[in-house]
Amino acid sequence: PVYNFLRSACIEVFVATDENDTGGRGRGTQAIGQVGLRCVHCKHIQRNRRANQALSYPSRTTNIFESVRNYQRIHLEACEYIPS
Repeated sequence: PVYNFLRSACIEVFVATDENDTGGRGRGTQAIGQVGLRCVHCKHIQRNRRANQALSYPSRTTNIFESVRNYQRIHLEACEYIPS
């Protein structure tokens, strides 16, 4: 299925630190140590130049599927850094 491909080739799991981009556009704030999902193709680009849903912090493990689905629905179409 497409979700397996997205998880293995397009999305990276990371832990928020002082060095990486811990800002998000969603509800609440992201804390150091929080687990997030991000696009491997545009993670090195400044946050204001990335397409929506490049970075997400699911608040619960049950929301991981929704984050991947949103990435597929919104980010894949808009990210200019995904190779052809």
